[in-house]
Amino acid sequence: MTFDALQAVRYASDAADAAAIGADEPMQELFREQTQSFAAESFRKRLLANAVRIDRQVLPDLDQAIDAIVDRLGMTQKVEAFIFNDPEMQACVGPATDGFHILLSSATVEKLDPRELECVIGHELGHVIYGHLDSPVGIVRSGNGKLDVKQAMRLLSWGRKQEISADRAGLLCCGSLEVAAATLFKVSSGLCLPGLKVNPLDIGAQFDALQTEIFRQGAEEMGMWTLSHPLIPLRMKALSLFWNSDIAGQQIPEAPGGNSLELCDRAIDDMLAP
Repeated sequence: MTFDALQAVRYASDAADAAAIGADEPMQELFREQTQSFAAESFRKRLLANAVRIDRQVLPDLDQAIDAIVDRLGMTQKVEAFIFNDPEMQACVGPATDGFHILLSSATVEKLDPRELECVIGHELGHVIYGHLDSPVGIVRSGNGKLDVKQAMRLLSWGRKQEISADRAGLLCCGSLEVAAATLFKVSSGLCLPGLKVNPLDIGAQFDALQTEIFRQGAEEMGMWTLSHPLIPLRMKALSLFWNSDIAGQQIPEAPGGNSLELCDRAIDDMLAP
């Protein structure tokens, strides 16, 4: 998998927002201030003190799996992974002085099978590949008083689009829509039952029911547009649309293809629109 191949599957609206916000100097100045205030050295120190570093001695299988995904994605940056104690399934990625940190909760490692972990890790590394860490949307959640409401809403909107791109990277890593669906289902529901099979269409159909509620109540009353991540049913439907795109068919043996990526992205634009 090449860098160009990964860029080719990026959600177009994510790339468009990245370009527009990248050209917004007042916004970039806020990002620079946020980046300067983040001390990567002290963050790593806290990780070494309070989390478990994944390496060949402690968790050899997981360490090998992470290295394999990094190679598969064609990444050259150093990636250091840690497990932190938490009963909820969570994962995140952050900058380090010489690369990046991946953080996985203990529940994520315990409850997801190897291919589902590939999906999660691929998703997090997708944020790195697409440059999402260069413009930290998390500044909105930090309570930085320098952001006005319009800027905050713009960043949150872009953050939701970033998740669509990162989901595609995760799907490319696990290579299966069913695996991606099971991953989203387990992370959102907390259920990891033996023999669990998840139909992606069933989860995607939940978004149709959600749209009915949005039309009835309005998006603002449901608080949807202040979220940093799209809702799980929307993410699943977006992945299903991408799965049926020609470019997915070219890169994933199981994917049927058939539709243009432009058509897929326009449909997702409509789903994300307020």
